[in-house]
Amino acid sequence: MVDVLADEPRLVADWTEAQLGVHAAVAGSAREVELGRFVVPTYVERDHDAGLRRRMDSALAEAQAALLILRGGSCTGKTRTAVEAIRVRLPDWVLIFPKTQESLLSVLAAQAAGPRTVLWLDEAQEYLSSEVVAAALRTYLEQPGPAFVVMTLWPERYGEIFAQGGHVGKLLASSRPVDIPRSFSGRDMRVLRKTAKHDRSLDAVLKASMRDDVTQTLAAGPALVDHYEQAASPSQRYGRAIIDAAMDAARLGDVRVVSAAFLKQAAPGYLSDSERKEADPDWFDQALIYARTKIRGVASPLSNVAVPGAMGSTPDAYQLADYLDSYGRLTRRGDFPPNSFWEAVENNVVVARELERFGWSAKSGRRFKLASLAFHCAFDLGSTSSLSGLAWLRQEMGDLEDAEALHWRLAEAGSLMALEDLAYLREQAGDYESAEELALLSAGKGLVQPLASLMWSRLSDPDEAERIARLSLEAKDTHPVVELAAVLHHRGDTSGARRLYEAGAEAGNPFALRALSVMRFNEGDVQEAERFAIAAAESGFPQTLTEFAEIVERLGERDKALDLARYAVEIGREPEVAGLAWMLHRIGHEDEALEAARRVIDSSDSAALLFPAWRLKASWSGAEDLCEQAARNGNAGALIGLVHEWRRVATHAGLTGLESVAIEWENVEALAFLADVSEAAGDVENAEALLRRAVSLGHATSCLHLAEMFQEMGDMAGAEKVLLEGIAMGDGLCFRELSKIWAAMGREEASRLLPNSGLEADGQLAAPSWKQDHRQRWTW
Repeated sequence: MVDVLADEPRLVADWTEAQLGVHAAVAGSAREVELGRFVVPTYVERDHDAGLRRRMDSALAEAQAALLILRGGSCTGKTRTAVEAIRVRLPDWVLIFPKTQESLLSVLAAQAAGPRTVLWLDEAQEYLSSEVVAAALRTYLEQPGPAFVVMTLWPERYGEIFAQGGHVGKLLASSRPVDIPRSFSGRDMRVLRKTAKHDRSLDAVLKASMRDDVTQTLAAGPALVDHYEQAASPSQRYGRAIIDAAMDAARLGDVRVVSAAFLKQAAPGYLSDSERKEADPDWFDQALIYARTKIRGVASPLSNVAVPGAMGSTPDAYQLADYLDSYGRLTRRGDFPPNSFWEAVENNVVVARELERFGWSAKSGRRFKLASLAFHCAFDLGSTSSLSGLAWLRQEMGDLEDAEALHWRLAEAGSLMALEDLAYLREQAGDYESAEELALLSAGKGLVQPLASLMWSRLSDPDEAERIARLSLEAKDTHPVVELAAVLHHRGDTSGARRLYEAGAEAGNPFALRALSVMRFNEGDVQEAERFAIAAAESGFPQTLTEFAEIVERLGERDKALDLARYAVEIGREPEVAGLAWMLHRIGHEDEALEAARRVIDSSDSAALLFPAWRLKASWSGAEDLCEQAARNGNAGALIGLVHEWRRVATHAGLTGLESVAIEWENVEALAFLADVSEAAGDVENAEALLRRAVSLGHATSCLHLAEMFQEMGDMAGAEKVLLEGIAMGDGLCFRELSKIWAAMGREEASRLLPNSGLEADGQLAAPSWKQDHRQRWTW
């Protein structure tokens, strides 16, 4: 009879989370999305798990057939909680998951659910509309166990079903529900943060969630993105346009709440001509309906905003979902918003600090006119600090006279940073006397950087440079004397370098102590060199002691070298473990060396590069696990080191595996490096693919490399497009390269004007007249 069941019994271990009804969680990487993986993050046990498992243990001890009801709202983790409980407590049991009432009745009639069986009734309301089913389940629970009937229910459904009475009500009354809270407790959050360090899905959720919606973000995040990405009909595309505008407001101005007027004015620029042409008069109402659609009953792309301290929602105000905020920051970083967005900012944003943030974002994207507009609007609302943005903007555009006037206005209002900026401008103008006066004034108020900058500008006069460096030392900044000492040492002035290093060492600078250690060793005074190396390590530069230990090892004193290396580890921990691991390997202590290597790569420190695991395990298969752990921690060094090794042994056999790891863990530095390797090997197509991957992950420098490749292929339009992506990410080198590209395209006048005029929102040259227009509109 069991053989003809529609839903046959299977071992608990043979069921996947997806088959049991767990929602796919947020992907931790673009690669997981591409591959269509069903993401199941590491399970974080919460307070209710212990209660559920105690109840199971009690039923097991008494060999009962028991009903377990997990009650909680949508996407709170009910099903995942139940899955983890049965896997921990009942891994070798049988589980039956009937999909319909008819299938459930067949299972019960055939007595297929005997002892050591889990009867799985996810979304139990689908079964409990029938009194016949409820009566059959009550009868089943009277049979000998141990066995479990597992149900999940929303609280409102539980209340509705319980109120029906009859067999259904009595069935629910026979077991007290295990309530799954919507929010993570403080303890839960601490465990989550710790676990997220090694789980990219959880890490992505933490970055996109408040404490009260972690589980909702985990489960509803992918569905929110799907709703946003799959907008097809005209009304849906209008909805996506206002979601795009809300995303850009969040990422460029950190504006979480936007008005309906803002969204309506911003949206047209995100739509094509044909989409705008086809719009009905009520297009915005249609857009709001789509953008406010509840996904899985818990989250919508845009939601209403509560009235502060009162009941109800604020009229015509909307807040972007946390996960879409995070998603937009990742996927739209190479996009600059259209002009309609900036018109909406000018006309609808009335908070000065938000306008300032929009100004800095526009400046970063080299949209100087838009930045100036945002800063001026912020100033009109009473923000004096917006003058700093205007001053820096004028400075970057080469309008130094205007910049200096704005900095003076800020300095008179008490801004220390303005004093630093003024000192820099005076220094650039060759007015060293005024620059020094301003630098000393800044130093007296605790800001020492202007003196250091002034010291560098006077290197042609060593005595004058030393005088300024010692002024910095009096201001408690030891770095200029040490930096000047290094310059003098490089020039061959050993006595001058020693004098300044000693001054820095007396003030406790670890770099000065390190330099003196090296000098003493080179002079043959090993004992004094060791004293300085230990002092440098204890002052915050333990690498000095690691390096000195290697010198002692080369002198043949291995035991002493190991003692020094271990002391360096004691002071510096992970960063110095790499040096110790290398030393242990050279001496022949392979097991201890490998253990140290694992410790290095388990950390997030880039010192993993100093101890490539493949030296101990001379093959890709032996090093892969260590390399992957390092990559998981964002450590490009381990991957790049492995690439170097494969190239050294003249084989490309391992490069495909390295590329897979770099792509899997979204390691942009490694992707860019591997692209260089592919290009050098003649595989331009693969190099381009790797660079595009790096660009999609926010690596603006790869835009430059791609532009160079396109130039070589004669694709100037492609080079221009990718440079505009890099500029939108804030890369100044891409901006300078764009000027060269335009010149090469025959746009010499645009190339000449670009550095001072900047770009329009659409990436075209901004008309130079905008500066005069702004001066006439705002006078100082």
